[in-house]
Amino acid sequence: MQILPDGSPGIWVGQGDRNTYSRAIRMAQPAPEKQIDVRVPGIPIPYRVAADKSDDGSVIYLGLSERDELHVLRNLRLRFAMLWALLVLMGYAIVFFTTRRMLGRVRNITQAAAQIGRDDLSTRVPAAERNDEIGQLASTLNRMLDRIEQTVGQLHTMTDSLAHDLRSPITAIRGRLEASLTAEDESDRGEAIVSVIELLDRLTEFLNTSLDVAEAKAGALRLNLAGIDLEEMLRTMIELYEPSMSDKGIRIVLRSAGPLRFLADAALMHRMIANLLDNELKHLRPASTVQVELQRQDGQAILTLIDNGSGFEESLLPQLFERRIKGRESNGHGMGLAFVDAVAKAHGGAATGSNRADGGAQIQITLPVIAIS
Repeated sequence: MQILPDGSPGIWVGQGDRNTYSRAIRMAQPAPEKQIDVRVPGIPIPYRVAADKSDDGSVIYLGLSERDELHVLRNLRLRFAMLWALLVLMGYAIVFFTTRRMLGRVRNITQAAAQIGRDDLSTRVPAAERNDEIGQLASTLNRMLDRIEQTVGQLHTMTDSLAHDLRSPITAIRGRLEASLTAEDESDRGEAIVSVIELLDRLTEFLNTSLDVAEAKAGALRLNLAGIDLEEMLRTMIELYEPSMSDKGIRIVLRSAGPLRFLADAALMHRMIANLLDNELKHLRPASTVQVELQRQDGQAILTLIDNGSGFEESLLPQLFERRIKGRESNGHGMGLAFVDAVAKAHGGAATGSNRADGGAQIQITLPVIAIS
């Protein structure tokens, strides 16, 4: 449509009444080089109108109906709504079936856990093939049940062992007490009482060691960590044992690289060293030599005992640090080296034993050095 400079209509190309469109355009007053929406009376769909001014002063207006655009927009809205509904339904279905499957696996775990009896700890929850949260839960529960079963088994073993090992000393104590009651001589009665006290001391030591070993095997040994100097402790213990070893003709030598301070349970370390030196004192023949070496290597304290005795029996080497394992000539309970191994493991270390090629035995204790803050 063209509007002449005097405001009268010029060229008209289109359908309908030219005056109606002309009035609508004049009311909208579109500026040149800009596009606006113009609504024509009686036509529900607006026109997109652009204006351009000619050199002769007339203005040419070009209008295009937005019917196609609105039709495309309605189709897009409809399809978007359908797509949105489809996604919602798919999401609901995925969540529903995933949750149902997950709850089914949880229900299976619950049923399996409920079937675990007080006396039967061998049942395990079904392991999952997928390594997801439910699978990790099942694995965690199974590991927990393994630890519980191991702890209960060790408790049964410990009580059975204690019942077996306590029978003989209790019988001996009872016999000596009865003998003291019937003894007419006061000296005989006193000797019987002294021997009973010695037996009770040995029995108390055996019970304490057995409980400590059992707790260490179960990973429940309580540690009172404090700063200790292992070299100073070794020197003190060697000075304590040296007179007894000298009386038996045993020579003991300490070789240390210097003070070694770290965090450990002083009482347990003291008992561990005492057990090692007790073994050397009890089993070595006269004219033997014990060499104690202490060194620090790669953040670990390495304590080594080397002697030139007869060594360990070959049949005992695979189970040297097990409870109640002792040589044919031993009169103990077989708890000394088991306690040494238990203390080493409680501190995160390890104990090894072997026979030397040139004769004698060697025991090595490796302990991680926990720095003192």
